[in-house]
Amino acid sequence: MVSFWILTHARSGSTYLCDLLNSTKQLPHIGELLHPVRIRSKKSFIKRKPIVAKVLREHFEHIFTNKDKTIIKKTLPDLKFILLKRHEIEKVAVSCYISKQLNVWGILRLNIERGKEKIKNVTTEDYLNMPIKVDESELLKTYEICKNEYTAWNKFLKGEEHLEIDFNELIKNPEQVVKEVFLFLDIEEEPKIEFDNLEYIYPFPKHPQKEQLLSILNERIEG
Repeated sequence: MVSFWILTHARSGSTYLCDLLNSTKQLPHIGELLHPVRIRSKKSFIKRKPIVAKVLREHFEHIFTNKDKTIIKKTLPDLKFILLKRHEIEKVAVSCYISKQLNVWGILRLNIERGKEKIKNVTTEDYLNMPIKVDESELLKTYEICKNEYTAWNKFLKGEEHLEIDFNELIKNPEQVVKEVFLFLDIEEEPKIEFDNLEYIYPFPKHPQKEQLLSILNERIEG
């Protein structure tokens, strides 16, 4: 059975990558299985054994530290790691800030149901018309969190064989990136991406205040 975690940070393309991989129906479904509502402790992690997951750093740190790699590998001995990185940390931070302010992390193509929960959609028009409160201190704080979390992933993966995926390459050539994932996971089948069955709209629309926030952040970093 294939076993892998996609290590990442919010607003780095992980939803898109997981959506692409899930659309092939050739892999186990990839979800945020280390989310605190699902796994709250090392004990529950060992019991549930999430062999495939998208792992945000904040969810990882809810349970583990980097020193817990031995526990993880002992529990999931065949686990492989895929690191998805968006190198422009300033853009990651601004995107995170916007999503936190508006509580919008993706725009569904259609309203869907997951179990008993009906997922309420936000349209692109709704999103683009939502005003954002500018809090420079909070924006800078978000930047520092993003920067530190990427550094922490690099330390966790030091000496560990892994596949690194660049956000820009994912956006530019998703088919090739998915092929690289299949190759890394030793899956001999050719991936069959079903673009018409993706849950979310891509690319994510650019909020009209994004450039303003990016300019403010860059000034604070340089100053």
